[in-house]
This record gives sequence, C-alpha cells and structure tokens, in this order.
Amino acid sequence: MDWKEFLGTLSSYKSRYEAAMAELMQYKQRYGPLVIPQIATYTISGQQIEKAISKICDLYTIAVDEYYRITDQKGLLDILSTDWVRFKQYAPDFWDCDDYAWALKANLSFFYSIQIGWVADWSSAHSYNITIFPSGTVALIEPQTDSIFFVKERDLRYYSLKSGIIIY
Repeated sequence: MDWKEFLGTLSSYKSRYEAAMAELMQYKQRYGPLVIPQIATYTISGQQIEKAISKICDLYTIAVDEYYRITDQKGLLDILSTDWVRFKQYAPDFWDCDDYAWALKANLSFFYSIQIGWVADWSSAHSYNITIFPSGTVALIEPQTDSIFFVKERDLRYYSLKSGIIIY
C-alpha cells in the first residue's frame, strides 16, 4: 500500500477516533476531573517538523498545519503521568496499537493543545507516536505504556521507521 492509498483509508478511522474520544470522556467521568499540569509550550513550524523527521528516517511525513505547539521532555512526562489512554484494554483489531496512537494524539491536542505525530510503521506492523522537542531532538512515544525514548534507543523490531507514514 502506498501513502496515497493509505490516506484514502484514513476516513475509516474517523469512527475509531470518535469512539476513542467517547471512551476518554467515560474515563474522565470515572476517574474525576483531568489534572492539567502547567507545562512550557513552544511553537514550531510544519517545515521544522518535516526537517527534523527527515534527519532520522525517510517516512513520508504530512504536516497538516503551518504551526504546531510542542512541549519539552519534562512537560511531556508531566502530561503522560496524568494520561488515561494507556488504561484502555487492548483488543486485537478493535482497540490495538493504531487506536492507542490516535487516541493519545487526540488527547494531547484536545486536553493540552500539544501536537504530536501519529506513525504507521508498516515495516514493523506497529503504530505509535512521535514528537519533536524544542531542541530539535526527535523522540518516540509508545502510547500503550506512555514510554518515551529517543530514536537511537528504539527497539528495531517495533520501531523500524523503514516504511510507513507520519501524520502530524
């Protein structure tokens, strides 16, 4: 599947996205008000995102907006410590890696106004998130565990970054 065909299938993810957001709202009702940590935010351009990612891999990257709000490593750790996405029970095909990654991307954007990327890593048959810190360093996020690691520290079995697409 090339990236154009993949973009055509994204519309099928709309219902999954809406279901993920509904589930997040249920978690909010169940666990009480969301604690929003005070974090530092920075603005980065879509071109800066594409440039930073191109230094670590050749995956086709779509930066949908001209500018994005990001945070530093401490801010991301603070956010993830309050995040609920990792608590959703895994269900193959129905709630699996791509759903976790979409939900985390949506959650950070909706609740914190922080944008991260969604990675479909076809060579690893896995989906996860990607972020750029203000220093320009690229890090990966495993949304099922809220783990953050730098690209050079990744397990190539799950995060090969050899073929796929990134949507910011």
